[in-house]
Amino acid sequence: MAYTTTWGFTPAADITARKIQPANLAFGTDFAKTSYKPGEAILSNLTSPLDRVETYRFATSQVANVYTGTKLDPSSQSQNKRGTAVLVQVRSDLGVTDTDTNTKIILPFEAHLVMRIPQHEAVSIDLVKSFLNRLYGGLYEDNDSTMTARLTALLHGSVLPQSLS
Repeated sequence: MAYTTTWGFTPAADITARKIQPANLAFGTDFAKTSYKPGEAILSNLTSPLDRVETYRFATSQVANVYTGTKLDPSSQSQNKRGTAVLVQVRSDLGVTDTDTNTKIILPFEAHLVMRIPQHEAVSIDLVKSFLNRLYGGLYEDNDSTMTARLTALLHGSVLPQSLS
């Protein structure tokens, strides 16, 4: 069966090159399985100090109805309402030493991404990657090539993009 797909938005003009450069993680050499059960794995970074081990958590689960919580008209819903939820979580600690007093503190960082993706033959990996890039776009201000301004604003409690403030 052939499908044509259209997103529910009009993409903005691509004015500025934006680059997200993911870290190159050496799972095979730098990480060890801390726990595993069907649908969830936790990995520990073997290169981390013992007092602050970086961890990654990966989890998937089945979603019975991807339309739950949406306002989509039932007449436009697929007969197959199932989907997959995916979680990727990283927790890492930053050690900070005051060089004047030689006092050390540790700052915990955590980030996670949760996706809920319909199980439908029209949904390809490229489509999911496009959707993730749409999410990442929310970390930029209009016509900005870095995340600096938007992340700074968010970390200071300003949730609206500058163009809507």
